[in-house]
Order: sequence, then structure tokens, then C-alpha cells
Amino acid sequence: MLKAKRYPAAYYLAGYAVECALKACIAKTFRANTIPDLKRVQRVWTHKLDDLVGLAGLGDALEKEKDVEFRSYWNTIKDWEPERRYLANVRRKDAQDFHRAIADPHHGVLQWLQQHW
Repeated sequence: MLKAKRYPAAYYLAGYAVECALKACIAKTFRANTIPDLKRVQRVWTHKLDDLVGLAGLGDALEKEKDVEFRSYWNTIKDWEPERRYLANVRRKDAQDFHRAIADPHHGVLQWLQQHW
């Protein structure tokens, strides 16, 4: 999407990658052959990344994370909203910065989340 200059789409899809990674972390917390708490399951139906971090049980790990670059990246993406895809104001630099924050192989958000799923 970045190469095609479709910056709102690049932003939108990259954010969903983080949402899906967080939901994979949440899924790991469910136990086989056990009916999960309905209210907890209903709370998973959100796009709010901070809420999903809490549901995944990663709040403490996020707060204790000492990697300054990762923390900067998290601050770049934490307020992601899928509705922004409808706005034409996602600039190239914003989309590139957002993608970098997620995909950086050493400090990126997906790299960090992979350690927890």
C-alpha cells in the first residue's frame, strides 16, 4: 500500500496487523474445554489497542519495557483507529512512520508482540 501511495489504506491495514497480534495474545489466554467469561469475550470486540493490551495481560510488560525506541514506536501507534481510513489526511510520512513503528525488526511493535504469543 505504501508503494502504491495508498497511505490511508497502509495505515489502516498496518493497524489491523497489531490488532490481530494482540488478539492472538488474548486467544492464548483462553483454556481448552473451558467456557470463557462472556463479559471478557465481549470486551475483546474492540479496536482500542490499549484495551487489548490489558485483555492480553500485557499491561505490566508494556509499562516495564525499557527499550526506548520500542516505547516511542508504541506511542506512535497506540491511538490507531480504523475509521481513519475514510479520511484523506493520512500523509506519506505518517503512513511510513506508522509502518516503521510496527515492522522494525529490532524494536517494532510486532516484534515485541511476537514474544508474547
